[in-house]
Amino acid sequence: MHLLLSALGLVAIGAAVFVGATGMFARWKAPEPPSRGLDTMAWGIREWAASVSVLPLLVFGMTPAPPPRPGSGSSDDVPVLLVHGYDMNRATMWPLALYLRTRGWKWVHSVNHGPWGNPVAAHARHLAVRVAELKRASGADRVDVVAHSMGGLITAFYAARMDGARDIRRLVTIGTPWKGTWLAYFGHRAEARDLEPESAVVTELSSICPRVVPVTSIWTPCDQIVVPARNSVIDHADCVEIPIAGHLDLLIDGRVFTAVRDALRAPKATA
Repeated sequence: MHLLLSALGLVAIGAAVFVGATGMFARWKAPEPPSRGLDTMAWGIREWAASVSVLPLLVFGMTPAPPPRPGSGSSDDVPVLLVHGYDMNRATMWPLALYLRTRGWKWVHSVNHGPWGNPVAAHARHLAVRVAELKRASGADRVDVVAHSMGGLITAFYAARMDGARDIRRLVTIGTPWKGTWLAYFGHRAEARDLEPESAVVTELSSICPRVVPVTSIWTPCDQIVVPARNSVIDHADCVEIPIAGHLDLLIDGRVFTAVRDALRAPKATA
């Protein structure tokens, strides 16, 4: 019990340091702070609580995903593939998966990326295999993809540069740095280079992807990981703003879950 309490204490302290450091950096780089006063306090508490809730899940999602399996849902909704973000794994998408399953989705599958240290293009090739698995298991012609953070760019690369638009009906991104993020300059892996604002990946995908597959971008002006936060807003896409929320908070925010549900069940859109 003592070890467990010590571990929880370390997680809480680590989350506080993470939120504080990234929040101060975002305020330094953003031309105008997205929140002030009590809103800033509310943001900090929400993001800290989300970090404490989400980060421990990483322990349970380190292994590769098992084969896709149907849930108890009875709707005829298009199968949904959930794709996590940078330094995360499939377990961080489980709260959203549970929400969708309880709303009737029969096929909801969360997957891990390929080995870390590879560029976005390599992760997109790995994603192509996961999409094929879900299509084969469900018998569907196409799938919907809901992706958090970098997962949105990986999916966009697959859709726009690997002819993946034939397999994806709709892409919903959550806190995806469509135009890059300043925090990527602190990363040391190949993925981080592709997330830099001047990278060819973000420059190309933000203009091409919404033209080949319908995109909904769910974002928050208080995002302290996508810096500046408006880099999650792109042209030719439906953009849904979630006020007073942090980057990890988006993974468990009920407003985000509702926005995802509405986007997936919206009338058919044309890219």
